Amino acid sequence: MPESTTSFKDTQVPNTSLELMQEIKHRVPWVDIKDEQLEALDALDCDEKAGKPASLTVMAPGTGKTIVMAADLRRKLLSNPSSRAIFLNDNNDILGQARQTFEEIVGPEFSY
Repeated sequence: MPESTTSFKDTQVPNTSLELMQEIKHRVPWVDIKDEQLEALDALDCDEKAGKPASLTVMAPGTGKTIVMAADLRRKLLSNPSSRAIFLNDNNDILGQARQTFEEIVGPEFSY
């Protein structure tokens, strides 16, 4: 019998930013949950609920911008699988690291 797999349709959209980050930490143990990340995720969620078509996230170095963006994208994809995002960066080394982080946090059930 084939091994069962979980699709995004089987995953519920977390109700809060903390629940989202806890779900991610369960799957990706190296992720640390920081207050700054929760605040940014809450602000992004408010923007989306207010109908804003785009948001810009600016955070200090080392506070987890890539994790925040990947977590926000995961939340959006779980509620609307046709969501799209663009990640802009002028450094190829950082871009490679970011792709790996996105793949781990967003999850294998979505394409890149």
